[in-house]
Amino acid sequence: MDKRRILKTAIITSLLSSYVFPRYGAASFNDVEDSFAKDAIFQLANKEIISGKGNGKFDPKGYVTRQDFAIILAKALDLDISDSRAIPTFSDIPPSHYAYKYVEAVAKAGLIKGNKNGQFGNGEKLSRQDMAVILVRALGINPVGEAKNIKFKDDNPHNSPHTFSTP
Repeated sequence: MDKRRILKTAIITSLLSSYVFPRYGAASFNDVEDSFAKDAIFQLANKEIISGKGNGKFDPKGYVTRQDFAIILAKALDLDISDSRAIPTFSDIPPSHYAYKYVEAVAKAGLIKGNKNGQFGNGEKLSRQDMAVILVRALGINPVGEAKNIKFKDDNPHNSPHTFSTP
């Protein structure tokens, strides 16, 4: 299994703001036919990396929550989810939470650290900047100095990842 290829596909799908939930059944979505990401969605769904919202819906224009991205990442990287801690790493993701094992796996791998309050950010939308930081960690890239000359229209020194949370 080519993990980098699967991760790249997961990244593309996530950046398209797909929405994931625990698996409800085979990949059969009635709301992705017009999506330019249709092939990627079905490929990841068939590999059981992503799944829909149920009732034949995927919601291709929806958003990704932090815990749902943890599920995508853990599945795409084939992280061991069987070795969960008895005491949760994050106070807002208890052992009974549907994403608990996945969140613990990505935390153990050092991919997601949570926010300043020691919480994971359960239910929060994953920002693109947080996603970028997490993916750089997952791919083992050292980004220091790589983007020093890149400028964006919405650059704001107050919007650094350290202002809001530590992905």
